Amino acid sequence: RDVFRGNKDVSSCFYGEGNDIYYMERSFDNKNRYFSKLYDTISIICVDLDTFESRTIFQDNANQERTSALGLSRIGQDAPFFSDIVTFVVKEDMIYFISSDEVSAVNALSGGRKMLFSYNSGNVAYDGYNFFFLDDMSRLRKFSLEEEREETVCDIVAGKFLLEGDGVLYTDREYGAALTAFCFSTQDKEILAREEPLVFIRMGITFFIPKGESVIYELEAGGGSPKEIGTKKSAVVYPFSSYGSIFVPDMETGGMVEYQK
Repeated sequence: RDVFRGNKDVSSCFYGEGNDIYYMERSFDNKNRYFSKLYDTISIICVDLDTFESRTIFQDNANQERTSALGLSRIGQDAPFFSDIVTFVVKEDMIYFISSDEVSAVNALSGGRKMLFSYNSGNVAYDGYNFFFLDDMSRLRKFSLEEEREETVCDIVAGKFLLEGDGVLYTDREYGAALTAFCFSTQDKEILAREEPLVFIRMGITFFIPKGESVIYELEAGGGSPKEIGTKKSAVVYPFSSYGSIFVPDMETGGMVEYQK
């Protein structure tokens, strides 16, 4: 069933929680002068995957030239903010919008907005209670939603990182960007591969592509030597653990290459 509505632009960012999936859409009026596309509103839509019923949980004016549809509010002053959104997460009545350099909390009921923290280039991760990010010195930091404060995480200095269960997988900038695993509860640190990876993922087994190479390697939990499993077709790897495979886009044919486990 198609749950998307006409005359809308659907963002590429989605968020799932339980049986619900959330997505961001922008309504527009393409009858604007010069035939340009003028966004009117930005909305967060929740879809129940059991019934496929959808409901709008948040909406704001994204138009810098108009008031709201009823003409009761001011011109959309939040338009620049929403135009820079990369992704979002939802927790109860709060929506956390992640832009290219900061994370802000918006109350879905009142519309009130508060900037929580800014971050340096790199990824932002969310574990349901905290946000993890890199600051301007590449230090891994954590922002607690309950306490509304941030702190440095175990003196980790990273280039890229990935949360994994009770720990983090990251490229250690203090050791030549070596692929490293760190356990939060035991404080154990293990270098998995000396080579700097172009990309890495983990689903029980770690898969990585060393920078400057065209080979995908796997590394079993518990260590050992990396095992070559195939030639990469792009810098993106898609894991599907339920199928016991990983898939890599083939940039030459436009298809996908499957490496079975």
